[in-house]
Amino acid sequence: LLDGNLIKSASTGESKVFYQKMMADYYRYIAEFSDGDAKTKAAESARAAYQAMDEVAEKDLVETHPIRLGMALNVPVQGDLEPRGGVQDGAHRLRGRHRGAGQRGG
Repeated sequence: LLDGNLIKSASTGESKVFYQKMMADYYRYIAEFSDGDAKTKAAESARAAYQAMDEVAEKDLVETHPIRLGMALNVPVQGDLEPRGGVQDGAHRLRGRHRGAGQRGG
């Protein structure tokens, strides 16, 4: 429903980011409660959805937009899906986004 209809038919960057975040969170929840291959597949889907969300947000939303700020708060959670960087990498990315928003008057 999200990927096949809502995201494709979304007319604004804001609505695309909203639906992509919903899809990414859905896959992350599945990954949290799954094991083995199902967990790996859900985590990969969540990472891909978060990446797509991030790309649209960077292109279409100012850094001080409420949805982008909410995304920044979600970065450490996304880090839980990354075996390489983990929460520390997520916290580092969050600090970078906070600085970027502050430099632009946010």
